[in-house]
Parts: sequence; C-alpha cells; structure tokens
Amino acid sequence: YSGLGMAVQAAVFRSSSGLASVLVTIQYAAGTFKRAVPGPADKLGVSVVAIDPRGTVRGSDHRTIGFDVSPKTRQALQTLGFRTFSRLELPAGRYQLRVASVLGTAGDVGSVRHDLEVPDFSKEIPSMSSLVVTSRLAALIPTAGKDERLAEFLPAPPTTLRDFGMDDTLAFCAETYADPSKAGSPMPVQATVEDDQGRVVGPVRDIQALPSPRESRGTSVYSASIPLTDLRPGAYVLRVGTRASAGAPPATRQLAFRVWSPDSQSVDSPADPVVAVAAGVVSGVRDLETVVARTSSEWVGLWSRLPLKRTPPTVTFDSTMIVGVFLGARPTAGYGVHIVGTRQEGDTLVVEFTEQSPPATADNPPVETTPYVVAGVRRHDGPLRFEKVSR
Repeated sequence: YSGLGMAVQAAVFRSSSGLASVLVTIQYAAGTFKRAVPGPADKLGVSVVAIDPRGTVRGSDHRTIGFDVSPKTRQALQTLGFRTFSRLELPAGRYQLRVASVLGTAGDVGSVRHDLEVPDFSKEIPSMSSLVVTSRLAALIPTAGKDERLAEFLPAPPTTLRDFGMDDTLAFCAETYADPSKAGSPMPVQATVEDDQGRVVGPVRDIQALPSPRESRGTSVYSASIPLTDLRPGAYVLRVGTRASAGAPPATRQLAFRVWSPDSQSVDSPADPVVAVAAGVVSGVRDLETVVARTSSEWVGLWSRLPLKRTPPTVTFDSTMIVGVFLGARPTAGYGVHIVGTRQEGDTLVVEFTEQSPPATADNPPVETTPYVVAGVRRHDGPLRFEKVSR
C-alpha cells in the first residue's frame, strides 16, 4: 500500500562485526508534499523491520523526523521529494524488509515490502557489496541526516532513482572483500556500460581505489563518475566486477538504469509532430492519467504537477498545445512513457504514446516509479483521444 509515495532500495555490505550491514534508502515522491505541505510541527515516522522466513524479527530501525525547515527546503520537498536512511545489522540469510511511514497530521501512510538475500561474505571470497549510485540531481533532494559509511566515498547521498537526464552525471561506489588473513593490495576492478542489446558502449575510466581506514581488513572501496552526455536516450546496464585470477572467479554486480533526453527550453510551433518538453519517473501520480493544455493558465497548472524546479518553457498556443501522459505506478525502475506521434481520425486528433519496459535481463530493484512525459503537438481544438501503441 502506498498512499504516501515511496521507493526503497537495500544495499548489503560486509561488516567487521561478522554480520552484514544493510543500508536502506527510502525516497518519498514530491507529489505527497504538494498535497499537504508539512509544517514545523509535523513529523515523519519511519519503521524498517527485517523478518526471516520463520517470521522472526532479526533487525529493526525506528525514527521520527521533524519538518522545522526553511521555506527553501520546504519548496524543495514539493519539487524533489524527500530521502531518509536506515542501517540494519543482519546475519546471512533471506529476509523480507517491511518499510512503513506515516506523515504529519494528514496521516498519509505508505508501506513497501522488499525481499532481500544477505550473502555469507565469509564463504564468498572474493566478494563484492551491492552497487550504490547517486547523481548530480540526487544531490538536491532534501535528506534527513547522512549515511556515515558512504558519505566519504560518494559526491552525494545514495538514491533510489534509476532514471537520469543526459545532462546529469552518474556516480557509483562498491566495496570488494578479500580474505582478511591474506589481505594485500586492492583487487583490480573494471566497469562497463552496456546498452539494452548487451553491447558495450564504453568502459568506465578513472575508477578510484579509495582508502577506507574504518573498514575491516581486506575491504577495498571503489568509486567512479560517469558523465551521461555521450549516451543516447535509452536503457543501459552498469556492470562492475573484480578481474578473474588464478583459482578465484570474478565477483560481479550489475545495475540497470535509463537515460532521458534533456528537456526543451521552449515550445514553438512544432515543425515535427512532437516536441519533447519534459519526462521523468517520479511524478507521484499512481494511476494512468492524460492531460491537455491549450492556454497559458492550463499550462501553468500542468507544470506545477511536475517535480521540476525551473520555470515552465514558453509556449505559442496559437499553433501549439501541450499534451501529457502520467503512466501510473510501476514496480521497478526502467519503465518510461513516450509520446510518439499524432494522427487524425475524422474530427478527432489521436495522440499516440508507448510504454517502455526494462529489459528482461535487468535485475531492477522493486521500487515504485511513476513515469510521465509532456510534449508539444500541433494545436487541435476538436475532440482529443490518447492511444497506447506498440512500436
């Protein structure tokens, strides 16, 4: 259930205690804070519980977060959402994470269940932690506290987002684990980016092996940044792994993500059938909804529903109108929606859109996304119909 729009990602690391340390990142959709802006007296209650197959609680974290924040931060909540972190110490095994939150006096409630397998790092040598990612845009999301373990290795707090603009920069980090009794120099690590056909579109360069004095012996931390300007819009997989050595198979992790084209800065009379304006994956709209704006006031109203901080582009409404599709809730990252064209049927203009799904090979985490797209098309004052097509 998610009246309070939430996305949850769990990342597993080896711990010096002999248990695994599980970082739980929770992001809340901006739409929640548009409906009911939390005041200084409002609180967000967050509970994270790990339950084993026998129904026994093996770890939990409960916290209350206040919203006595500046007007600037309150505005950021409405455009970018909110983020919290929890850490659990768990032995190897299978778990169900149950995450629940209650927001403010309005009582918005959200919950997510996430199946998690914690490996036995003592038996898997060499081994690797989960991949953790962030981006330049993710750095702007208001966040309660920080995760001390990763704060020195990432340029911004971890994010559950898996969809990024071409003008963004993706950053990741991962830990590798060698036998503590035989620990020497860091293990060589390599990373590649593959497209949705499995073709390598480029190696990730300048992977840094970072000093980690707080971590246990045999632990190495690696970090790198990936500018997305050279990637075409589409689905990709980031693959990171150790190199195979004599008697030791490689340890690998992969993460699926999507790159979107940059937003247009203005929408004049379109020479082509469709002019892209904005698209993303965190609208907060959980049901399929289509919209049209033929006037400036309608356009401002539509733009205010989008999780964007900048002012809306200028539109020439004498020859152009704006159409939008909110795809509704989807169970993982990697989904998207595109307005691909229009056609005339009698006096009705049909707006065609497609749904993009993640590749079957993508191991995407179960985090709710709510994709949307907004585009300019030639103005039509008669009947309008939206139609989902396959292309």
